[in-house]
Amino acid sequence: MAFFTKDPIGVVEQALKQRGWKYHKPDPLAILTGVKSRRSHLILVRHDAERKTLLFLFAPTDRNDAPLHVHSSRGHSQEQIGGVSEILAHRNFTMLLGSFERDATDGELRYRIAIPYRDTNLSTQQAQWCIDIGIGSLDRMIPKIEDFLSGKLSLEEALELGEGRGPMEV
Repeated sequence: MAFFTKDPIGVVEQALKQRGWKYHKPDPLAILTGVKSRRSHLILVRHDAERKTLLFLFAPTDRNDAPLHVHSSRGHSQEQIGGVSEILAHRNFTMLLGSFERDATDGELRYRIAIPYRDTNLSTQQAQWCIDIGIGSLDRMIPKIEDFLSGKLSLEEALELGEGRGPMEV
């Protein structure tokens, strides 16, 4: 079948070609690309052949197109860092696919989707779906985090308590 292959990285390449996106393969098990939607996002797709899993990592960028960090070394207060961590944890509680992460060592934020393919092959449609979910999730959350950090939103407003769900939330 044209849409299936035993090489998951090949499937991702095919999905990116269908979108007309440029990409780079730093090694045979990884693809690096990016997209500008509401903002720019870096996307790394890594194949873990041993675990038969494809990992999609989405890194939102700041206004200068550098990966977004929330950390004391970047001038953020402990209250801001704790608030962002709470916002991400709350959003993760409601997510159907993927999760937000914050690296405590440097404060880098990202969105991650892991797709296991134990007894089947990955399809380009699955790869496309993961890309769309990651971009949509970042486009929805990163402005809220930035508004919280700048003081435009309170923690309660950024948490969106009582608001409706997005398409990939339970």
